[in-house]
Amino acid sequence: MQKNIGLEQPVTLSPIQQRFLEEAVSNVHHYNQAIYLKSKENLELESLTKALESLLRTHSSLRMRFEQGMNGKWKQKYESYEKLEEYNKRLLRVEFLEDTNEKIDRQKLLNVMNEVQKSLNIISGPIFQAVLFKKTNNDSLFLVCHHLVIDGFSWRILLEDLEKAYKQANKGEIINLPAEEKNYGWWIYQLVRLSQENLFQKELDYWEKLLVHFKKNLIQEHIEEKSNIVANIQEITFELSVEETRQLLEEVSRVYKTQINDLLLTALCFVIKEWTGANNINLMLEGHGREQLTEDMDLSRTVGWFTSIYPVSFNLEGIEELEDGINMVKEYLKLIPQKGIGYGVLRYLTNEGHERLSSQKEPKLVFNYLGRLDSSIRTSSLFNFVNDPVGICISPENQRPWNLEINCQVANGNLGITLGYSIHHYQDKTVQLLGKKLIKRLKAIISNCYKEKGFWIYSFSE
Repeated sequence: MQKNIGLEQPVTLSPIQQRFLEEAVSNVHHYNQAIYLKSKENLELESLTKALESLLRTHSSLRMRFEQGMNGKWKQKYESYEKLEEYNKRLLRVEFLEDTNEKIDRQKLLNVMNEVQKSLNIISGPIFQAVLFKKTNNDSLFLVCHHLVIDGFSWRILLEDLEKAYKQANKGEIINLPAEEKNYGWWIYQLVRLSQENLFQKELDYWEKLLVHFKKNLIQEHIEEKSNIVANIQEITFELSVEETRQLLEEVSRVYKTQINDLLLTALCFVIKEWTGANNINLMLEGHGREQLTEDMDLSRTVGWFTSIYPVSFNLEGIEELEDGINMVKEYLKLIPQKGIGYGVLRYLTNEGHERLSSQKEPKLVFNYLGRLDSSIRTSSLFNFVNDPVGICISPENQRPWNLEINCQVANGNLGITLGYSIHHYQDKTVQLLGKKLIKRLKAIISNCYKEKGFWIYSFSE
């Protein structure tokens, strides 16, 4: 079986890549993910440069280049390391900060971050850049990568490799990182192959029926479709305390035999029902997309954008108690074929699926649990995660595909829930109320769990 897609070979676009490139995006080059780290020691420039270069040599997705044909269709291929813009110019930029004026330093940080964010280019490169900010006793590192070739799990791989490579280089050793094994192109090749088999084909009726029966139930207070661009987005974040987060992740999940996603979605369903009056809660759900569809599909060392996005519909009719809602959500998620990855495969990699699914409207509400953003460096001896602004990751002129985005993540021990919306679609007070009700529901789930502590809440299927 084919293992990897090599240099100069065309690589089929993955479902999530096609989804992004088919949307009405004004600036495809400015759609990034970025991370900001504080170093626990002063970093050696030469060792850091070698470590960063080793990431590009090891992970082929960081060497991806894109090209748009005359028909408007995009394609991608791997570039050799020696031809990279990152190699021929510079991968690491160094900026020196003042030690006396924190306000000036912070402004310089943001200016440089924004400049680098806007410099990425998916056609000519670069698509991956680093900036080392140096102070007398406080180095920090900014990393940015175009989202087309990276996701949250990929950052964990890169950060672990970066630390390992830096320590090896700093000791004067030859950098030796584990091999990539299977690259992103190999994974897409497997999806294309599997898309023609019964594994996914039998799901087509399921996804089409789901979309056909969707009804609009998300209140939109203002209607200005042309104004739904990134420049008009407003974000409000709500948090649980560290102790409440621990209780939700550990105690509640154990008692109810659930994943954190089950609990978050249960709270969201009750809040949306209270807001709209609808029993059927329809939304798009994001998943990590790294499902092991075959025995040899080990993606633990593969960097790329694997995200799956698929529609779900929760029915709260007759459900009033939180524990009943938790069981309903848990059972529904269990029954989703292949954890939703088939929706994108069918819609973007098969002709029949594209014809039958792309003609249907999707919900404009999207939910995503990003996991523990700092999990890859909680045990790091080199870096600390900094949950500070990292500049503008997405071009302000880009169109937003969603009316309301709900992103949840755990950083520094706190569960944060961020609601993103256009100021031309919703009033601030409406979204503030939604966020507060979400937190209230989650606290009620925690409280309810402790009332039941010591007793198992069995699901309907047990």
